[in-house]
Amino acid sequence: MGYQELFPNRSDDVVILNNIIVPRPGGAVTSNNRNTSIRWDYNIYPTAQTVFAGANDIVADPNFIDIQPDPTKGNFRLAKNSRAVNSGSNDVPLLNDILGKARPKSAGRDRGAFEQ
Repeated sequence: MGYQELFPNRSDDVVILNNIIVPRPGGAVTSNNRNTSIRWDYNIYPTAQTVFAGANDIVADPNFIDIQPDPTKGNFRLAKNSRAVNSGSNDVPLLNDILGKARPKSAGRDRGAFEQ
């Protein structure tokens, strides 16, 4: 308890790119503990933070389709109006999303696990 949602710890040469990071209420997005050469960019998170900040990060609600207290019942795909749609980076080109759907589907890669 008290940990941040996504953070490197005593790491070197890590890329944190194209993520959607949503902390618990009152929680923090990330922290930094003795890291070097961290590339953090093209992430979206609803709470401003100052530990890492990429030039292409977006501070906004990611607009998931259906958030539920029980994550197994929610739909964490992105709504059509999400700022994470078509706004990810091609720098680390994963060919498929978490369900095996080809990326990108249209004008650009989506941030997060699902390609819309």
